[in-house]
Amino acid sequence: SGLLSLVIAAVTLVTVVDDPVHVHLPNPNTTTTTSTINPTHSITTPPSNKNDESEKMTVKELASSPFLWLVAACYLVVFCTKTALSDWGQIFLMAELGRSQMQASSFTSAMETGGFFGGILAGLLTDKMVRKVKTRGNARLMVAATFMVTCAAGVHVMRASLTPHTSQAVVSVVGMVLGASMYGPISIYGIVASESFPTHLSGTAHAVVALAANVGAVAAGWPLSWVAKTWSWSGVLLLLETMAASSVLLILSTSSKHLTPKLKTA
Repeated sequence: SGLLSLVIAAVTLVTVVDDPVHVHLPNPNTTTTTSTINPTHSITTPPSNKNDESEKMTVKELASSPFLWLVAACYLVVFCTKTALSDWGQIFLMAELGRSQMQASSFTSAMETGGFFGGILAGLLTDKMVRKVKTRGNARLMVAATFMVTCAAGVHVMRASLTPHTSQAVVSVVGMVLGASMYGPISIYGIVASESFPTHLSGTAHAVVALAANVGAVAAGWPLSWVAKTWSWSGVLLLLETMAASSVLLILSTSSKHLTPKLKTA
């Protein structure tokens, strides 16, 4: 797998370009208008200056944006939840529900399978919302909030409804729902951070929220194991459930602070 990664990286290095002009495609940052004198010729005009103010945004101004930290906080929560269920979910099933190692492993496999479909579904839904539905706040974040409601419900079912006598099929379905509801927001938050800020800061914005996600992954390690030792694994799930629900309330209560995607110019 390591050799395959190196081969793919080499292919990507020589095939991926960062400017449409390099492969003789039209520049999306310019608009073309037809000349009234000769229809066969076109005049390329620069884009409107309506986004000049946002294009002058500095890193300091980016860091002071409440919307950036909103996305970062939500990304932290969902990544903490995903990492915790991936790392500790099997232990919960074996220690609390008496499942075998194979049954517990199948739960993790089901969660990853659900995540595959959740990521695709998130992309389809957010694109449709942006095009056709007018919402108060960022449309993609509203879709992410819906996924997080499902995530909180799934963690609640895992904590309160699963028993040692629950069929393995039900356990796997819960795992698939959890995977879909977590990987969906994971794919959304990075896009929201990148597209909501000017081009020259989109990479920085994505790096900030990705850092928050890594913090969430770290928090899913020793801190949650301490919670499990102090209370129980059910206490860990209750904490994750509360965090997921809190992220939904945070998104909904701060809709006036949401940024919508802006036209990006070079």
